[in-house]
Parts: sequence; structure tokens; C-alpha cells
Amino acid sequence: MSDQIDFFELQRRFQEEHGITDADMDRLKKVQVLSFFTSDEGGTVMARLPGGGVVFRHKDGGMHINPGETWVCELLERGTTFFAIGMLKLDAKFFFDLRADQVDVLADIIWKDNQSILEPRFEEMYRKKLEEMLNERLQESKKREDEALATVDELKTEIEAIKTRNKMVVTALEKELAELKESALRAPLAEPERSNVSGSPFSIELNPRIRRVSPDELYSEDFRHRNYFVHLSADQSVLTIRPHDRGNIVCLDNRITLSGLGLISPYGGPADMPAEYNPKYGGYVVYLKYIPSTSHY
Repeated sequence: MSDQIDFFELQRRFQEEHGITDADMDRLKKVQVLSFFTSDEGGTVMARLPGGGVVFRHKDGGMHINPGETWVCELLERGTTFFAIGMLKLDAKFFFDLRADQVDVLADIIWKDNQSILEPRFEEMYRKKLEEMLNERLQESKKREDEALATVDELKTEIEAIKTRNKMVVTALEKELAELKESALRAPLAEPERSNVSGSPFSIELNPRIRRVSPDELYSEDFRHRNYFVHLSADQSVLTIRPHDRGNIVCLDNRITLSGLGLISPYGGPADMPAEYNPKYGGYVVYLKYIPSTSHY
């Protein structure tokens, strides 16, 4: 028994199963899918066969074919010349009307018949797409890196500022300590300084002059102690400034810095602030939003 396939027998069976006559088979053999264009010479609408032969648009038979269109055509041979009769235009409507199974079959046929042509095109198309995606990710990564470096620079600047302030505090404390040692050596038997106010461990001026010299900085010649406790009232209208060895605010060169004061009380330029000594708090009271009524102690 021979395993050789009889092509003509398969064709006969296919015709019988689907009711296709010999005449119809002859027509199918003459069907081609062609893309038409306008020739450079004379402007004739034409196409080319896969083997290189020229096909002209049939002027009378079939549907009208325009340049730039792709058609399923029946070819009429007149001697050595071929004429195309348009049967079905392959346009967007044709492809949108295809069923899902038809699309799969068509895609499979196109891929098998044109794999060598399509693979380089797909490779180029997706290579560009991948390059674009990589470039976008690189740009995002570079942006995040720049933002991180900027944050590091800001932190470095802040650390340097803190170091500078700490150095100033240490220098001032060392200077004060040296002055105290020198005073102790010169006057070991001198009596301790007495307070101007009974019960207060520090020298206090009853009528202080406190001047605001920047949004967050106060200056007064009466700020003679190294540390102060500073408290803001609940309604943000009054500051109490009390000298204390463990105070949370450091005084340098008769100046104290209160971070955030400019947010609470607008700064309109250097100016004296209404202030007084209050024995109830053991320190100065500075009025931010109103001038206190005259009181006597």
C-alpha cells in the first residue's frame, strides 16, 4: 500500500464535499490578492503579481478599484496581459467584520507565508518600543536620584548650620567659664551678686527694654543670663521669659531666637515690644497682640 498522497484525489473530494464545480475551481485558480498603485508614466492604475508580472485594472468588469487599495481579484488573461476584476476590497470594514476564528486563521496564514518579512519588522517595532520604555524608566530613575541628592545636600547644609550654632554656644560658654574663673581668682571673697527682686536668683530689671530685631529674634541688654525658659500663652498673645540654668532657650550676645515667632506674630521691622517684669512668673512678660494696662508691683 502506497503512502503517497494523491493531490488530485484530495481536490476531487473537496469539490464533492463542498459542491464546487470544475468551473468554479478554474476561477479560484485565477484569484489573487493585489495592491494597486498609480504608475509613474501615464498615471495608469495597476498592480504586480508575486512573480513580477503587471496587472491592469479592468475598466468594465467588477467593482471600481482605486490606487492605494488592496483587493481580492479575479485575473483575466488576454495574451500576455492580465486584467484584474475586483471581487472584495480588503479595507478596515472587511477586517472589523471578521469573526474571531476567521481572524485567527487569517493571522496564521499571513504569519506562515510572510514570517521572514514580518519578523524583522516586529523586531524593529518592538525594539523601538522597548527603548522608549527603558528611556522613560531611566529618566524617572534619574529624577528620583536628583531629588535624593538634593535632599542630601539640604540635610548637609542643615547639619553644618547646627554645627555652627553649637560651636557658637560652646565658644560662648567657654568664654563665660573663663570669665567666671578669672573673677573668682581676682575676688575670691566677694559677696555673691544680689537680686534686684526679692526671691529671684537672678538679676532682674523691672522695666526691661526688649526689641524685636528679626521675625524670630529678640534683643535686650537685660538678657544677661545664659539660659531662659520661654512660654507662649494659650491664646498666643503673651510670652513669658524667665531665666533658669536649665532653660530651653540659649542666649547669645543678649539675643534669644524663638523659632516660629514670625508665624505667630507678623514682623513689620525692628521695633521695641511692650514688656514688663512680673513677679508672679519670676521673669519678663512680652505682649505680642496688645499693650498691657498699667500695673504696679
